[in-house]
Amino acid sequence: MQVLTYILSRAVPDIYVAAAEIVTTPIRAWYRIQIRPRHIVYWTRFKERYPYWEKVGSRYGCMVFRSAPSFPSCVLLVGWLTDVLGLTDGEKNLLCLESKLINVGKHL
Repeated sequence: MQVLTYILSRAVPDIYVAAAEIVTTPIRAWYRIQIRPRHIVYWTRFKERYPYWEKVGSRYGCMVFRSAPSFPSCVLLVGWLTDVLGLTDGEKNLLCLESKLINVGKHL
């Protein structure tokens, strides 16, 4: 997911992001973003850099799974990310398109 990787690299520039992809959690098929290579380090830094992530997440039904914010749908995840990072409509549309083109039914 090239657009997602680019956006998340830009969001936390001090943590290297080789790849980012939307995956489903094994529990109730919630959607979250898997970061490689340093998933937990990335999300720790993200939460420090965007301290309002959780408040915004509550509007989207967010829960935390393996340190990453998780959502009941891919659409809600993209909406949350758009609000937290202040993405443009174009960036949001690219993320939506990319997430539909890639198999989002992957389990870890």
